[in-house]
Amino acid sequence: SAVVRPEMREETQGLSARERGESCAIPSEAFRNLRHSVKAFCGMPPRRRLRRAKIFQRFSAEGENMSDIVREMIETRRALHRRPEEGWCEFQTTALILERLRALGYEPLCGTRVINPKAVMGRSHKKVEAAIERAREAGVSEELLARMEGYTGAVAVLETGRPGPVTAWRCDIDCVLVTESCDASHLPARE
Repeated sequence: SAVVRPEMREETQGLSARERGESCAIPSEAFRNLRHSVKAFCGMPPRRRLRRAKIFQRFSAEGENMSDIVREMIETRRALHRRPEEGWCEFQTTALILERLRALGYEPLCGTRVINPKAVMGRSHKKVEAAIERAREAGVSEELLARMEGYTGAVAVLETGRPGPVTAWRCDIDCVLVTESCDASHLPARE
């Protein structure tokens, strides 16, 4: 179970233990990473903690607090899980990623600017065309679909202007092809 510092309790008030990442038999990857980040943050020297905390001040300055951000993350995860997309067919997911990155001030790249078509394996043209049509029906703009050029995934670069190591973060966005229960007793179906 995660340790919630007294000053963080108010931010997590009203969230279930599962949403806070506590007392879960098998916590989601996101909450495991969040707990790891909190532990790493608490173990940092004070100056480094202050620099890291300044990142979160942007959210407060924009009128958002951490509980709003956590709720949005949970809602987004649930929405993505309700419409799984298999490999090379993640046009709705890629559109969401591109829109969120733009909202954060990034200039995200996609399509053949980040994918080498000659290196792509296991891509079904028929499935890709069907996925593009589903994305259109779901409201993905023609402009975004044109930018994707029939390839999914996105890249964004944060230039700090400082010398030092480069960190890359990669995340799979395709689904695992399984049929999940819709029965009300199945926890993900209830959420």
